[in-house]
Amino acid sequence: MSESPAGGLRLGGVRLTRGGNMIEESSGKPLVRVVTTALAFAGAYFAGTLFATILLGSGALALAFPLIVAVVCARFVWTRPGELAGGRAAFALVGALLLGGIGFCGGFFGPMILAPDANQGPLLGLFITGPGGALIGAVAGYVYGRARERRDDR
Repeated sequence: MSESPAGGLRLGGVRLTRGGNMIEESSGKPLVRVVTTALAFAGAYFAGTLFATILLGSGALALAFPLIVAVVCARFVWTRPGELAGGRAAFALVGALLLGGIGFCGGFFGPMILAPDANQGPLLGLFITGPGGALIGAVAGYVYGRARERRDDR
C-alpha cells in the first residue's frame, strides 16, 4: 500500500479514494479482481486447513499455516493481472487456484448441505472436484495465457 499522488491509498493497480471508492488504474475490472482474490483466498485457506490438519494435527502452526498460504495466494492473484503479460505458467497457476478452490469448496460442502446423512460426501471435494477443477483451471489458464501472448504479438 502506498499514497497515491491523486489522494487516497494505492493497492496494486487500484486506488482507494478517501470516500472509499475504488478507481481502477490498470487494466481489468475492480469487482472481478476482488471476487477472484476472495475465491483464491477461500480455496487456498480450505486446502491449507485440510493439509495442516492431516499433517500437523492441532496447535499454533496448524492454525497459522492455512492463513499464511491463503494470504500468499490472494496476494499473488491480486497483484498479478497487470504483470502477467507473457507468463503462461502464472496464468495456469491462477486458473488452477481459482477452479481448484471452487471445485474443492463445491465438492466438499455441497454434499454436506444437500445430503447431510451421507458420511462420505466431503470426499467428493477432496478426491474428485478439487483436483479436477485444479487440472481444468491449469489447462484453461495455460490456453488463455498462450492466446493472450499471440494476441499481444500482433
